[in-house]
Amino acid sequence: MIDHELAESPESIAQRKRTCLIASFVNSLQKDEKAEAMKSEEAKRGLSRSEVLNEMLAFLIAGFETTSAALTWFIYLMSKHPRVQQKIKAELMGDSNRQDLSLDRLDSLVYLDCVINEVLRFSPPSIGTLRTLTIDDRLPQSGTQLFKGDQVDIPFHTLARDTRLWSIDPELFYPERFMGEDKNHHPYALIPFGGGHRQCIGQDLARFELKVIAARLMQHVTFGDGGPEVNAVNLIGGWKDAETKKEPYTPGTLQLVFSTSKGIAAAAVALCVEKGWLDYEAPVAKYWPEFSANGKENISVNQLLSHRAGLPCVDQQLTLNDVFDWTRITSLLAEQKPFWEPGSTHGYHAYTFGFLAGELVQRVDPQHRSYSQFVRDELDPEFYVGISDDNVEARVAPLLTKNDAALASLPPLNPLVENTMSCNGAFPMRSPNSDEFVFNRRSVHQAVLPAANGISNAHSLARIYALLIGDVNENGKKTTCLLSKKTLKMATENVTPLNEVDQTMFGFTSKFSRGGFELYGDYFKVLGEDGFGHHGFGGSLAFASLSQHLAFAYVFNQLGFDTFAINSRNLQFLEIIDTIIKEKKTS
Repeated sequence: MIDHELAESPESIAQRKRTCLIASFVNSLQKDEKAEAMKSEEAKRGLSRSEVLNEMLAFLIAGFETTSAALTWFIYLMSKHPRVQQKIKAELMGDSNRQDLSLDRLDSLVYLDCVINEVLRFSPPSIGTLRTLTIDDRLPQSGTQLFKGDQVDIPFHTLARDTRLWSIDPELFYPERFMGEDKNHHPYALIPFGGGHRQCIGQDLARFELKVIAARLMQHVTFGDGGPEVNAVNLIGGWKDAETKKEPYTPGTLQLVFSTSKGIAAAAVALCVEKGWLDYEAPVAKYWPEFSANGKENISVNQLLSHRAGLPCVDQQLTLNDVFDWTRITSLLAEQKPFWEPGSTHGYHAYTFGFLAGELVQRVDPQHRSYSQFVRDELDPEFYVGISDDNVEARVAPLLTKNDAALASLPPLNPLVENTMSCNGAFPMRSPNSDEFVFNRRSVHQAVLPAANGISNAHSLARIYALLIGDVNENGKKTTCLLSKKTLKMATENVTPLNEVDQTMFGFTSKFSRGGFELYGDYFKVLGEDGFGHHGFGGSLAFASLSQHLAFAYVFNQLGFDTFAINSRNLQFLEIIDTIIKEKKTS
C-alpha cells in the first residue's frame, strides 16, 4: 500500500492526505531516514518506513479487534436483555417493513445509538489508555504530586462505573439513561475511544460500523439466553409470514418440523425404557397384544423402532380422516402383514413409525396419557403433536416452498415406496404448493402424527437432545439428564448393517439405531461420529453428540428440497460450529 501510494504524484498525495489515512502517513515519510536517525527525538521530523508500517498495522488490529469485541458484547447483552432487543426491533420496523439502511434511516435510529453507547459504557472494548505528563502537575482534589515523565493510567471501565459521574445506577444496563438523567453526563465519564486531542481518530468509523452491523443483526436475528450455566446460542431471524413480511419470526414462533418429530418419538420411547416400562429386545406384542396378528408376534421393540419391522404402510388406500383417527390407523397396523421378513432388512417407515412408537408409549405409560400429553409433560412443554389451542395455533409459521427440484427429479416410484411416502395416498407425493400445502392446514396441526407433524422451535428441540446426554442448567434451574449412560448407549447403538440399502427411501443407505434415531453417516452427516437425532422434510434438523458436548436444532418456514439428506443450510451452520469447536480445542 505504501509503494502504491508513493507511485502517486506529490500533488495527488498532498490532495489525498486530507481524506486518506495512508496518504497522510506516506506524506509524512522521512526523506532521509539515516539522517533523521542521528537527530534527537525533539529534532526528528516525519516518520520512518517502519514507523508507518507499525502505525498501519496498529490501526488494522485496533479497528478489527475492538469493533469485534464491542459486537461480541452487544450480542451477549442483547441475549440478556430481551426488552432492549425488542425495543431496537420496534424502532427498526417503525411504521413500515423497510429493510434498507440509508444514512438518513441510520441517523433516525436514536435508541440504537443509546444502546451502542450503553454497550461501550457497560463493557468497553479497551481497558483504558496511558498518558505521559509533559510537565509537573498536582491532582486538584487529592493533592497528589505528579512529575514530568510520569505515566497516568486512565481506566475506561472505572470511569464508566463511577457512581459520582452517573445519575442512574451505573451497574445497570439501561440504554435509556442517555435519553434522560444521564444524557448530559460528564464528558470524561464515557471515553471508550479516549479523550482529548489524542483520542482515537477512527472512532466515527468504528461507531458507524457498530451501528450498521447491529442494525442488520436486529433486522434478521433474535438472540436468546441459555441461562447462567448453559453455553447456548439461540438465533432467530426472518419473518413468520415470509410472503407479506408483516410479522417477524420471534422466540415464540412455532414451526412444523416433519420427520424431525421422529427423533422426539425415539426420545419418548427411550425414556420409557429408562423408567423400566419398556425393553428394546422384548416383543412388541408383550405390550400391545393385538400387534401379534399376521406373524408379528416375534417383532421386537428394537426392530419396530429401527425400521426393520416391515410395516412402512398398509394394504389399503387411506384418506386424511383415516390417519387422523388414531384408533383406526393403529388397528390397521396391528392387523397388517409385514412387507418383508421382520429383521431381514430395513425400510424407512415415513409415517407409520410415529403411530407404532406412539401407541407403545401410550400403552406402557402408567398414567395412560396420550402421546401428545406425554411428550409435553416428560420432554418439553413447547413440543406439540396435535394443537387444540387457538392461541398456540396462532404462533405457527406457515410453510413456504420455492425450490422443489429434488421432488420433481424423483424417478417413478414402485408401489411400496409410493404408499410409504404418501401414507397410502393420504399425503400425495407431489410438489407442495404453499397455497394448498396440506401441512399448513389447521386440521393437520390438530391431528396426532408423531412421525410427521411435530410443532416446536429450535430451542426446545435442542434442549430435549441436551437432556438426553446430560444435565441442563437453564435460567438458574437445573434439570437432570433424562437417560442413564446405559440407556443412552442402547438407544443410540447402530443396528443397521454396513451399506444396507433402505427399501423405501429411494435406494439410500440410511442408518438407524436400536432406539430409532438416525445415526452419523452419508445420509446424516452431523458433527461427531456418535451424532444421533433426526432430520425432516424440507431441511429441519435436531441432533446431539456426546463427544462434542453439543445439542443442535434448526427449524425454518422456507422449505428447501436440494437434497433428501441434510441440506446445504444446515451444513453451513455445522461447518461453522465445527470450526469453532476445533479452534476452542486448540486454544
